[in-house]
Parts: sequence; C-alpha cells; structure tokens
Amino acid sequence: MSFLAKLFNRKKEPVRFLQAIQIEVSSTCNANCTFCPTTYIKAPNEPQFLPLELFETLVPYFSWPRWVYLQGWGEPFLHPDLWKMAELVKQQGAKVGMTTNGTLLNQSNIEALFQSGVDLISISLAGANPATHNRVRKNTDLEQILTGIEMIAGEKEKRKTKQPTIKVSYMLTKDTVSELPETLKRAYELGINEFYCTNLDYVFNQEADNNKLFTYSGTPDPAYEEALGAARRIAHEKNYIFVDYPLVVKEQLAYCEQNPVNFIFITAGGEVTCCPYLSRHENPRYFRDEVTTLPRKSFGNINNNTLEEIWNNQDYIEFRNIFAARIAAYQELMEVWGDSEPSLIVFEESEEKYYAALKAAPLPPECDTCHKIYGF
Repeated sequence: MSFLAKLFNRKKEPVRFLQAIQIEVSSTCNANCTFCPTTYIKAPNEPQFLPLELFETLVPYFSWPRWVYLQGWGEPFLHPDLWKMAELVKQQGAKVGMTTNGTLLNQSNIEALFQSGVDLISISLAGANPATHNRVRKNTDLEQILTGIEMIAGEKEKRKTKQPTIKVSYMLTKDTVSELPETLKRAYELGINEFYCTNLDYVFNQEADNNKLFTYSGTPDPAYEEALGAARRIAHEKNYIFVDYPLVVKEQLAYCEQNPVNFIFITAGGEVTCCPYLSRHENPRYFRDEVTTLPRKSFGNINNNTLEEIWNNQDYIEFRNIFAARIAAYQELMEVWGDSEPSLIVFEESEEKYYAALKAAPLPPECDTCHKIYGF
C-alpha cells in the first residue's frame, strides 16, 4: 500500500472533548493525614472500592477524555484490580494517571506500574524530614516513600523510558511550608520530573482552617512567601518544573481547574459529580469565617444509567452551560489582550463586557464559596 493510501485509510482517532475523567477507584485509605476529610468523616454505606464490573461499563467512554485519572479521596493502590483498570484505559487510547500516598511503592507494584502502561504517577508529600512528614501524614514513612520513588526513577532509567512521569504533590500548610525548599531539592535529586505545591484548599474543619496559608484579607506571614520564593529560585536555577498557587485572593475566576465543561468525577459508589470537592456524602466548608455543609452534587449514578445518559441530562447540561458562558467570555477577553494594537478604550470596553458576562452567568451557589474558584 502506498504512503497516501495508508494515510487516507488510517483509523480515525476519536475526538476527545474532555480533558479528564477522574474515577475514585478507592474511597478508603491506609493513611490518616491530618488535613484529609477521609480521616475524620466516615460516610455510612459508602462503597470502599469501585467494582471492576462497574468500571468496565465505563470503557466505551474512555474515548471521551485525554486522561483517565484513577484516584479520589482514597488510596488507589489498595484496589485489587487497579492494574487491570489501568490496562483497560490504555486500550482505549487515553492516558492514565494516579496519585498515591506512596506507602505501597514496593517492587511488585512498581513492576505492575510499568507493565500496565501508566503515564503519570503523583506521590503526595508533606515535609522534608520524617518528623514532620510522618506526623502530618500519619501511618506513612517518608524514607520508605522516597525509596519507592527512587526505585521508579531507577526502573525508568533501566528501561530507557520517559514514562511514567513522576510528580510530587506537596501539601502546603503552616506545618510544612518551611521544609518546601529542602523537599524540592531532594525531589530533583531523586529524578522526580515535576513538583506541584498545593494549598490546603479543601477546608473542612477548624484545624484545616487554622493551618491553611492563603488568606482573603491582609497579607500572609512573610516567612511563607520567603519559603516559596526560595523554592522558585531553586527550580529556576535547575530548570525544573515547579508549580505553586497564590496565597492572597485577587478576584473570582471565570472557572476553576476542575472545569465541569471538560472534567468528570465519578465516586467509588458510581455517582457522577462535577468535582471531588462536591463528591462526598457531606461536604463541610469553611469560607471567609462562615461554615456550611454542602450535599453531594450528583447528576446520576452509573449503576442506574449510562455515562452518556447522565452527561446528556438537562440538569447537568444547564450546570455546564454556566461555565461554558463564562469560559467564552474569558477567551474573548484574552483575544483582546493578546492583540498588539488595541487602545486603552478597547481594553476597558472588553473588561466591562467580560464582567457583565460573568454577572449574567453567575456561579452555582456551591461553587461561589469554593476556594478553587479564587485561584487557591
């Protein structure tokens, strides 16, 4: 067959209109992190694991997203069928990622990680020293986790492969901020590809509210900015991927990272929700000194309906349309800002139009008080 014949007879790739489907394969965890609701809030009758049979009903829809992320509020490595699930995702051409507390990074699981074709593994850390990390992330051992990371990096080198990408998710709190620069250095030395420094933005109790760094008024402690600045300088010097988030509010965003237009979250019980932050049976939230408890935002359950039926139900469409309108307004504003010739008047008019569009498409109440929509 000629080159042109091969070109025009190629199998057509599916149009992947979602960025990600995140699936909570496990809602239970073997750690007791001080900042995690899984430690404190036990939901009655919630399944611990998404059954493989139910996961298999989602396989036809893995052509929708670029990524399928196998993680929710629990530890995915506890699921007995995790690697089979990863293989099913890969068979549909989507990339597969997961976040782990790192306690189960043993030789057997690391071998399975490569064999199943996982594209990204993120390991959660909260301190450079065992005394800090093991106190904040109870029932974990920092040195054991770092040994596991080193084993993954070594296996990549042995196999001469760039996959999986190794990422660190560092929980930034008043307890851990001072050890951020040291952790970043060690991550770089271990062969970790990317380092993400995340705020404690799921603020579900008083302890979490007291321990978060970001603020809606005033200025954060200068020591926090100093630690972040030191980490940024280290990353810049080493040309190392380092991502962090602001500690002071600027303004409400048009949409957040869990943008429901291109993101789906599915719980271990099969509930289809907009994001992890509204996925639990009860979602307590501390916001600007006010405490509320939000119910789960579910649009349906894959035990009862197909994902396509749920995606196309009217309530879900109307919810997404709010964000679609806000995204369109933001993109239009960015086009004006990207133009090299507009006058000050054009800039001002475009901003007025943008804010008017946001006002015309107000956020759902449960999103209006979420820290993520303010960039934290």
